[in-house]
Amino acid sequence: MKSVINLNTYIVKPGLILIVVGILYAISLENYLLFRIIISLFNVIIAYMVFIIVWKSKVISENRYLTFIGVALFFIACLGFLRSFSYAEMNVFPEYGTNLSVQLRIVMRYLASISFFVAPLLLIEASVYERKGVEPLKNDSFAQKVFLVYTIIIAVLLLAI
Repeated sequence: MKSVINLNTYIVKPGLILIVVGILYAISLENYLLFRIIISLFNVIIAYMVFIIVWKSKVISENRYLTFIGVALFFIACLGFLRSFSYAEMNVFPEYGTNLSVQLRIVMRYLASISFFVAPLLLIEASVYERKGVEPLKNDSFAQKVFLVYTIIIAVLLLAI
């Protein structure tokens, strides 16, 4: 019985993946813009799910690195969502012209690279703070402050575009 289950999972999962890839390929041949939007939204959904997991576990987690990356991914996903609908052919933002999607992509990539560059600095253990006599922030208040800082950064960047 166990070999039947294993054989079934080895056939069903690759079969579903092939079907999804085939459907996406057929969509890309027929309507490339729709294909790009579907792929972009898939990336956005994954980033939102990471954020939700991190945000719900911020009270019990002591890992500021993951909290910082989760909040950063939320704002990167927000920019990705805007970018998905900013292509010139869609006419969602007609007054911005054809450069809006490129500008949003640049802002998105810079924000991601700077976030991943700064995040390892948060791997410093709490014992370092205790030796200096400084009380470290609790992860809950840390997450809220990071969220506020990213909100301000994104607002300024979007106003600059």
